[in-house]
Amino acid sequence: MVDTPSGSVADHSDIFVQGYQPLKRKRHCMKCGFSDCAGASSKDYCRNPCADCNSLTCPGRNSARPTKDCKEGWKPTQRSKGKQRMI
Repeated sequence: MVDTPSGSVADHSDIFVQGYQPLKRKRHCMKCGFSDCAGASSKDYCRNPCADCNSLTCPGRNSARPTKDCKEGWKPTQRSKGKQRMI
């Protein structure tokens, strides 16, 4: 039950179905951007050209930096001049 601005009470129980879960976002390929591409599971399976540079050999966008294009996303970041982390 929810109070509406007019003061009446609305019953939204018909909206919630028992066992219903909201739909998940469909995965898409990070190389070509299509959701029905085989690359949606792994970029290695994509046979389409890159959406950014139109190259077949490009690895596509970096999933860790999805807002950057394929060229900028794979550039190494500059670390601070402090102590380097040993691996």
